[in-house]
Amino acid sequence: MGSASDLNAPKGSIPIKRLKNTELDVSVTCCSDLQNKKGNILQASVDYIKRLKKEQLKMGKLVARQEELEEMNRQLAVDVQVKRSVAVSTTGLQRNDSTLVAVSVLTR
Repeated sequence: MGSASDLNAPKGSIPIKRLKNTELDVSVTCCSDLQNKKGNILQASVDYIKRLKKEQLKMGKLVARQEELEEMNRQLAVDVQVKRSVAVSTTGLQRNDSTLVAVSVLTR
């Protein structure tokens, strides 16, 4: 049935031969688990770097779009000022505290 050392072992104890096999199984399992963990960590790192690169590219596009919109806004503000000045000069309106008042109404 078992070896001589198995027969001399106290009841309830694990035989030495079986214990050595268990240690070997545990160490092999630990190594493969460790390699799996390393692989998972590496894959997660690669995925994270890819996501960061995508976010950086997206952020660059958003910044460029923001600058473009700000430039358009400045240009529109200039256009509005030019049109107001043209309107004032052609209609006889006078600008007073950001409100337009008809000069002809004030003189009557």
